[in-house]
Amino acid sequence: MSDVDKRELIIQSALAVFIEKGFYNAKISDIAEKAGIGKGTIYEYFASKKEIFEEAFTGTIVNNYEKSREILNKKTSFREKLANYFEYKYNCITIQRSLAENFLAHGELISRNIKKIFFEQTIKHNEDLRQLINQGIDEKIVRANIDKDMMVSCILGISNTYLGTWVFMKKEGAIDYNKMIDSILDGFGEKREEN
Repeated sequence: MSDVDKRELIIQSALAVFIEKGFYNAKISDIAEKAGIGKGTIYEYFASKKEIFEEAFTGTIVNNYEKSREILNKKTSFREKLANYFEYKYNCITIQRSLAENFLAHGELISRNIKKIFFEQTIKHNEDLRQLINQGIDEKIVRANIDKDMMVSCILGISNTYLGTWVFMKKEGAIDYNKMIDSILDGFGEKREEN
């Protein structure tokens, strides 16, 4: 096995352990066991558990945004893309729940590098969502004069907060992605007559 492959094996094994146990409960020996290697081998590639966490976390951020981009770049309708995007985000939150908890609860784990990568990827992701909104405008589903930044914020809010609530509060039942999309498109206020 090459050094690159072994390093990736350690990162993927660590990610699985961090997801299962969280950062503080995970041990280097757990990661080594998951990877099927000796504990000392890990230290040939990483200086600390925190360094492994940072690499695994940043890799997850980049991977999640790349997968989102794939969904948003498919040749499907606005509604289908948005439904698939919401479903993907729900699955990410479900699978990576403990990573999200670490992100929210343990600020000391979030290095300058993680923040930098997170913000770089967020900027790219917001642009992908703006392109989706442009598609909605072209399909005459979204108003042409919509504030795109505000709509991006609404999509992100629903995908992170609403879906996060389903995961963290362990709500029962199926998520109605079409209802989510309708809520974004229709808004929440009563229809007002134009003067």
